[in-house]
Amino acid sequence: MVDAPQPDSRRYTAPPLPSENYTLVTKLTLRHPAWAIKFDADQDGEVLYHAVNSDRGIYIAVCELRDLARLLAAAEEGGAT
Repeated sequence: MVDAPQPDSRRYTAPPLPSENYTLVTKLTLRHPAWAIKFDADQDGEVLYHAVNSDRGIYIAVCELRDLARLLAAAEEGGAT
């Protein structure tokens, strides 16, 4: 029996974040309680930040933490909290 190929998008535990990034993730989590915020990494160690608002059915994934902060603020201004 041949194993099925694995998708290239498999996610891994991210390397430790710089303290300023970890602090910002913490602040975003507290500032935006309607959003589940997490981060992980791809097979090359590149970090990807995720935010999910299950009540609104919105999912955000970005490579830059500042982009996540900006998009969360914009989503809340647009009523997506």
